[in-house]
Amino acid sequence: YYKPYDGSVENRERIKQILNWLSLPEKDRPHFLTLYFSVVDSQGHQHGPKDPVKESSHPLKESVLEIDKVLGELFDGLQKTGLDINVIVVSDHGMKDIEEYKYLGDKGIDYSDFKVVGSGPMIQFYKLNDKADVDRLKNQLVFNSQGKYNVYKKSEIPEKYHYTHPTRVGDLILVSEWGVYTYADKTRAQHQQEIAQAEAEGKHPSKATHGWDPSRPEMQGIFYARGPQFKQNQVIDAFENIHIYPAVLSILGVKPLYPIDGRLEVLSPIIRR
Repeated sequence: YYKPYDGSVENRERIKQILNWLSLPEKDRPHFLTLYFSVVDSQGHQHGPKDPVKESSHPLKESVLEIDKVLGELFDGLQKTGLDINVIVVSDHGMKDIEEYKYLGDKGIDYSDFKVVGSGPMIQFYKLNDKADVDRLKNQLVFNSQGKYNVYKKSEIPEKYHYTHPTRVGDLILVSEWGVYTYADKTRAQHQQEIAQAEAEGKHPSKATHGWDPSRPEMQGIFYARGPQFKQNQVIDAFENIHIYPAVLSILGVKPLYPIDGRLEVLSPIIRR
């Protein structure tokens, strides 16, 4: 039943597919289903997370109200199935306005011997050949940082990031400071030209993003759960979303096949036994 993600599919069509699957005979019916609504994230990026309660016409508020209505339709449909269904509603991150841009392309830094991956809150540099000098590049980046980002070699990455895979992690990691968006692949002039062109076409250049320090409240998401396996009227402290996975496995009666970071005891107080 796996379907590649298609952002063009209307929200109500996504709900219809879920309900169709749940109407299948028991032997054919999936027992774990997921769906994603993208509009809140899209509007957050384009318009920023200004207080949508105070701004009655803010696009972000309108998108939240839209998804609230869509979720209501989903819950109504689930109830009509007559099945015992557990529902978890989550977001994978928060959103923050971009306060400042940093352009490595304006600094004359040579990273031609590196593959550059990413932009914004984090950029990774991977060595392409034996000529790639990690220490030289790090020194250049630090010299031009002006306190707007930190640079770490693979062996120096802070433990709090839990980012240590021996082959997937870059040889250098650039982590932008709070609210700073760093570009390695463009200059200030190029970015301003892109913004002007987007505005001329009636589009909204991104005003906000995510990916900064996940401990900050602005980066945190939501968690709601309902169903026969969840206790009612429970409020719990904020937690890392890695702990949702073992909770889902527990409800499904599935054991993880390999060690994971998430711990079942974090959400066990709200799970019925």
